[in-house]
Amino acid sequence: MLVVRTAELSRKHLEKMGITLQGHIARMLHSLAEAKAEDTRSKNERLEGMQKAVTSKSIAPYPVEEFPLEESTSYPEGVEQRDNDVVKQDLLHGQASYSAHYLGSMEISNIDGTEESRRVMTELKERIVSVKSLPKLY
Repeated sequence: MLVVRTAELSRKHLEKMGITLQGHIARMLHSLAEAKAEDTRSKNERLEGMQKAVTSKSIAPYPVEEFPLEESTSYPEGVEQRDNDVVKQDLLHGQASYSAHYLGSMEISNIDGTEESRRVMTELKERIVSVKSLPKLY
């Protein structure tokens, strides 16, 4: 569904795909617009929640000192110095990728019984793969 939501489809695109009935075109364009609006709302809600969490005093009961970046700070070759707000916006609006599996495996590695946890995770993944391979009825 992500590909469909991110596609910028117009009436002409739908007609090229063979969808010619006006009601179908209107319904599809309306559904795509609603899906995009829903994505925007959920992103805004997450952003507000993150901002509240960052500004919450319950996280840091004592003042946290911020140290300014020294002028001599060097950046790796090919990386330009960017404004912190620009980087934050890139991260918040989905332009940064991460591996949820990697994060999950790192978390599992940091607990007692790591071997058992890895075995259980592998078993669950195998079950998921076997479920995905079942034919679906539409």
